[in-house]
Amino acid sequence: MNLVPTDRPTDAPRRRGRGATIAYLKAVALALAVVLAARAFVFEAYRIPTSSMKNTLQPGDFIVVNKLVYLLSDPARNDVIVFDSPRSWGEDAAAANYVKRVVGAPGDTVRLCDKRALVNGEPLPIEGAPIFFGRPRSAADARDGLFPEGARWNEDQYGPVVAPKRGDLVRLSAENWSAWRAVVTREAPGRYEIRDGVVLRNGIPLLVHRVREDYYFVLGDNRDDSLDSRYWGFVPRSAIQGRAEFVYWSREPGDGFFAGARWERVLKSVE
Repeated sequence: MNLVPTDRPTDAPRRRGRGATIAYLKAVALALAVVLAARAFVFEAYRIPTSSMKNTLQPGDFIVVNKLVYLLSDPARNDVIVFDSPRSWGEDAAAANYVKRVVGAPGDTVRLCDKRALVNGEPLPIEGAPIFFGRPRSAADARDGLFPEGARWNEDQYGPVVAPKRGDLVRLSAENWSAWRAVVTREAPGRYEIRDGVVLRNGIPLLVHRVREDYYFVLGDNRDDSLDSRYWGFVPRSAIQGRAEFVYWSREPGDGFFAGARWERVLKSVE
């Protein structure tokens, strides 16, 4: 008969301890993966640093952005969107994000008359809460630095411009190159020049270009203090990250996180 001593040490408690640790680490890893996936594909938080979207959004607002919504549908007029900075469409991938209101959808004709937006000849039905500081400039007061280069407009009397739509076939010329250069060079990179009134790409005449994606015309609700499509043109669909949904926290700029809290803005929806 073989006897088993009852006082022999066992590894069971140690194994149970290791098992609990591994289970805990797996749970933490799963939770982290869920958070990162949600941040990448569903929701993300942003802070509003400027007054370009007053009075809809205030400096010091912290907003939640729905990144899933545009996987299922396209941006619509009056959506408040977050998108990659125009600088990142070129080489500056670290440029900050922008938040603006969609005024023109692909194919829309947009014009500003006395600072107010007209879309396809009609006032935009719901225009948020745009604010204006001064009287509109006259149409004769043309300003440099607007899109497209050479346009004899100003920020208050602007356009008309047509937002490019995927599938549009554009006939290119020296006369309209400034309006189409950003779209064409982004979609078909190369070495461009104008020679004898003809657009050349890598030394070969480029007479037409078929637009490859949709573009949007956006404005800040604070018409007098916003860098938007009036200055750098249309936002490509692929640059749009999501739609602003609500303010989850708000405080006066420069104060601590809880100091200067604006409780009346907490959980306020973005419309």
